[in-house]
Amino acid sequence: MSEEKPKVRLSVSKTKTYLGCHKNFEFVYVLKLPREEKDYHVFGSFCHKILEDFHLAFKAGSTNSHGVQMGMAFKSALKDFEEKLTPEQKKEARDLMINYIQILQNKMPNVLGCEENFNQDISDDRIQITLNGFIDRIDLDEDGIYHMIDYKTSKSDKYLKEDWFQLLTYAYVYLMKHPEVEKIRGSYVMIRQNFERISRTFDREEILTVVPKYLEYGYQIYSETKFDPNPTFLCNWCQHQNICPAGQTQKPVNTFKTQGEISW
Repeated sequence: MSEEKPKVRLSVSKTKTYLGCHKNFEFVYVLKLPREEKDYHVFGSFCHKILEDFHLAFKAGSTNSHGVQMGMAFKSALKDFEEKLTPEQKKEARDLMINYIQILQNKMPNVLGCEENFNQDISDDRIQITLNGFIDRIDLDEDGIYHMIDYKTSKSDKYLKEDWFQLLTYAYVYLMKHPEVEKIRGSYVMIRQNFERISRTFDREEILTVVPKYLEYGYQIYSETKFDPNPTFLCNWCQHQNICPAGQTQKPVNTFKTQGEISW
């Protein structure tokens, strides 16, 4: 009887945490230390919820105007976030959503789903990985290509340049459900930058490159014993900097309050 392979659950954020700093991964996922909810996390979640409710309403057959439906989505989402948001955040979110319906110009994308959860198994002779997470939005574009969309509330898109790992992950998950598909599109939608898109269309060969990466990362995580820190300027955004000697060596960054989320 063959020995059962070790099992590891991975998400995009969990994997990126490990790749960014093994010590932070230990704090978050091994020791499971409590994490403070930052204001930019709250703001991002609020915007995600508004857009989710807005698009799901039309998917369900709403005949309201975009303005009316967005107002309803805003008020509905606000019920869950009212006490966590500042007046400035509420105003910014409202202005962003008004801008969004103006960008749509009464045209509605063909939205197939919002906040679609997934659990996808992959394995090799060493380990079994279960990929899990949520896809913010899935569209079917006019050219017949399925489109994985991830909203970002960052004020900068520099950290996303040529970083297609998250979108390739979502494309792979969708490909496994629809193996007949030859191409899948992915976009980061920059909410605070006029909803501009950082997009790319992936073919099957490129999409499948994420499989060996996850298997290798999963095996590294399973085998990890030291969890060495990787001190960089990003330590200033780490919620466990105060208990990490290596992180405390990093000088504070003046732009702390202007940064968005590092990953979702």
